[in-house]
Amino acid sequence: RQRNIAVYASTATLAARGRFYDEDALAPYDVRHYDVDLAVSPSAQRIDGIVRMTIRVRAPSVQQLPVKLDDALLVQSVTSDRFGRLFSVRAPGQDTLLVNLPATVIQGTDLTLTFAYGGRLSPQAPSRETIALAQEEPSPPRRPTSLDELRPRFEPSFLYSSQVDWYPHAPIPDYATATLRISVPDPYVCIASGQALAHPPRRV
Repeated sequence: RQRNIAVYASTATLAARGRFYDEDALAPYDVRHYDVDLAVSPSAQRIDGIVRMTIRVRAPSVQQLPVKLDDALLVQSVTSDRFGRLFSVRAPGQDTLLVNLPATVIQGTDLTLTFAYGGRLSPQAPSRETIALAQEEPSPPRRPTSLDELRPRFEPSFLYSSQVDWYPHAPIPDYATATLRISVPDPYVCIASGQALAHPPRRV
């Protein structure tokens, strides 16, 4: 059922890295910047867009780059500024895309990978940090008759965070700068961390 009961390092791996190690030091590459440009349809729970990853190779040499992306999202193309169109395959059941490079890339090399993808992806399941509220049909305004009706009513929300692989990213979490352009239809609005533009574009 593709579930890990226990995972142990091999004797050779322990000899090479020791019992304790820095996970970041073993990453094949480091993401320098994300450029995310998406169109999101909340009612259809669909995501379509283009994501550019600027990376720097950390391993001595690489010929394949693992990228996290939910299996429900179909990758239409992967290209790089150095090699052009790249071949990629899925690791079944792992939400991982394996990007093959046509030549060996050495440590310190900078690459920009561009992913075009889309598909239907359910938002993050409710948790202690998020509250699922039932959607209600709008009704004509009227005078409240009880204290309950004076309480604010919340609009439905769709959360996509780090618990959902909704955009291509490095398999080992790390800090990187990012630019987000996320288009949603009226009457929805998009809320994200960071600094918002003074006059963000709206998609009708």
